[in-house]
Amino acid sequence: MDLTIKKILLATDFSKNAWQALQYAAALAKQNQAKVICLHVLPEVPKELTYSGGPNLLYGYGPGYSGVPVSGREARDSKRSDQVSKEGLERAEEMARDHIRSLIVKLKTENREAVLRPEDSLVRVGNPVEGILDQVESGDYDLVVMGRRGHGSLRGPRTGGVALGVVSRSSAPVLVVGTYK
Repeated sequence: MDLTIKKILLATDFSKNAWQALQYAAALAKQNQAKVICLHVLPEVPKELTYSGGPNLLYGYGPGYSGVPVSGREARDSKRSDQVSKEGLERAEEMARDHIRSLIVKLKTENREAVLRPEDSLVRVGNPVEGILDQVESGDYDLVVMGRRGHGSLRGPRTGGVALGVVSRSSAPVLVVGTYK
């Protein structure tokens, strides 16, 4: 069994535990002369929540859903909301990339020998567990490093749902980092 670590996937949700995971990934990369790829998966937001007017409370029952016909005005509004949704998603992706860059800069100011590079960051959209697992499978990683629980966590000493999903299904070893505070 080959236990060398040459490529690390750091999955981040920008939480406090994810910051600790970033520090661990950087230290492991330095010790092993490994490359770190930072990944943030933006959770998909249902189209009905992206309308400028707020959520569509008739989700699944309004025009365009379940066979209910769409009028001309509603079709135009739907095209407009699709454009707003696309622009919002593009903006969210760019903000996530910028945040990863700022974390890497912060890490480098605290530890001048940090080996992470902003150009080695990825932003995906979808289910966070599936997005991380897809990246693990396509990227030939030796290790996944991630925070124990992030923004969606419940109170108490628990491992978050994303971390648990990745640990239980990953083909690569997973290092879960974080405190119970």
